[in-house]
Amino acid sequence: MDPTYPVFPIFAFFGFLLTIVPLYWQFEAWNVGIIWYIFWTALYCISQYFNSVVWAGNVVNSAPAWCEISMRIIMGASVGIPAASLCINRRLYCIASVPPVAIVSKADKRRDIIIDSFICGLVPAFYIALQIGVQRHRFDILEDVGCSAALFNSLPTYFVSSAPPLVLSFASAVYLSFSQTAFAAARATLGDDFAGHKNLTPTRFLRLSGLAFSVLLITVPLGLLTLATTATAVLLSNQVSRTCRPSISTSSRRSRVICGRRTRPIVSPWN
Repeated sequence: MDPTYPVFPIFAFFGFLLTIVPLYWQFEAWNVGIIWYIFWTALYCISQYFNSVVWAGNVVNSAPAWCEISMRIIMGASVGIPAASLCINRRLYCIASVPPVAIVSKADKRRDIIIDSFICGLVPAFYIALQIGVQRHRFDILEDVGCSAALFNSLPTYFVSSAPPLVLSFASAVYLSFSQTAFAAARATLGDDFAGHKNLTPTRFLRLSGLAFSVLLITVPLGLLTLATTATAVLLSNQVSRTCRPSISTSSRRSRVICGRRTRPIVSPWN
């Protein structure tokens, strides 16, 4: 068992609580990007909390139905959080670049809500569905971590699984730079720019920009590091390998991967 246990589940649970605190005010102001950011972050935190508690010091397949759910929550959050950051930066750019005399109608607001919901909701759902094509088996169970997606280390996986979060993050970074440029250029008329947007002030504009930037600061380096580590640590394998096959048993706690003459212990996979 992890000697630091239960530090991680405690922080994960408090992360969940702190994330949902501002949810009411965001619904009141209809900040759709922030609402989706809270949604995906809260789901991810509570999922990690349950996983780290249930599988503390063991790899027993005690909750297969939860693993199916948790694995997809983690997949969705990996895309949903960068997507929410993209929507936040896109909205900030639209606000900062619109002339002060422009009137934002209800139809415009409704259209923005639909677009943001599509990016933050349907895109992650489509991403989750695509992972079926690169899954080795249903899920892996990692000791002290819990349920994890079991994906092939193949070329399609890099395009289907690793690339979308980075693409969304880079698009968000572009909008962030645009919004800050427009913010600096329109500094003299910021009060008029925010007049048509409830609960938004120049200070809150900068706070939202800081939130979106912090997401980029974490997701982009982490995504690139994970991509580089996976690509260099293990050679790309075919979907069906002749020399390496997983020995999977739904009734055993541990299994091994047999690669030619070499056998090494791994986490417990479940088909």
